[in-house]
Amino acid sequence: MKILIISSIPENLDNITGGVESVTVNLLYGFSDLEVELTVISFRKEVKKHHIFEFAPNIRICYYPYRFIKSNKLFFIFFGSLIVYKQVKLLMPDIIHLQGNYSSLLLLITLKNKNIVITPHADLQGEYLNLITLKAKINQKIVIFIEHFVMKKFNNFIFISEYLKNIFYKQRGIGQINCQAVIFNPVNPIFFLVKDNEHINRLNILYVGAIIKRKGLINLVKSLGELKAKEIIYHLNIVGDFNNNLYKDLIFSTIKENNLDAQITFFGWISQKSIAELMDRSEEHTSELQSLRHL
Repeated sequence: MKILIISSIPENLDNITGGVESVTVNLLYGFSDLEVELTVISFRKEVKKHHIFEFAPNIRICYYPYRFIKSNKLFFIFFGSLIVYKQVKLLMPDIIHLQGNYSSLLLLITLKNKNIVITPHADLQGEYLNLITLKAKINQKIVIFIEHFVMKKFNNFIFISEYLKNIFYKQRGIGQINCQAVIFNPVNPIFFLVKDNEHINRLNILYVGAIIKRKGLINLVKSLGELKAKEIIYHLNIVGDFNNNLYKDLIFSTIKENNLDAQITFFGWISQKSIAELMDRSEEHTSELQSLRHL
């Protein structure tokens, strides 16, 4: 079987900075043990020129740079969709699988529906309600329009949760769905090796993900402040990064107001291996981890 996956993943597969990236990379590890021929098409801004990386004997990743146009939407319409079309004609895959439902949907506009599967990873309308800046809201409205325009052409979907399935299938309606399934996101096997040890200090909390309003980190920080007032001290390790300075200022001002600076460690984005190691750490190692801290 030949499979083509369209998904943005970094050249250095340890530098994952989002859910779609981690899902795709974890899928590659799973597919490496199967009798399939898998090709991944990835468009990245940091890529300088087109090249192919052999992930495994049966898996290759085709990296393409953004060229000519800075806007990813316009690039996908005028160039990216044509690259995908040519690869489909060349590879003749049995399944074409798009991971995501943002502007990347535009990469499918030259293709027919028959063997295309889409895995949406976000409730775009729900995300809109949590956006802060006007620019972000305008951009999200454009992406929502793209989703409505493109998705109605297709009817094969994999949903990562029952919640998203209900959003797309019941509330919005995306046309006749021939094939749909709920398949949870794959997990890197290294996380199953993390020690389940009752001696680990349970006063450690680990947050992993983009630091954006809808994920509610501010509520967790405020809760730490309320617990501290009751002399209950937790330590919070945060893996991820900000994409909005207003929300960043809000988080840090709340940390300062509640005198939580010594209880919260920011690591930025780190590899899945490092996250697994962090999960293995106990409170007695917190001082060692401070060396990785960056605000």
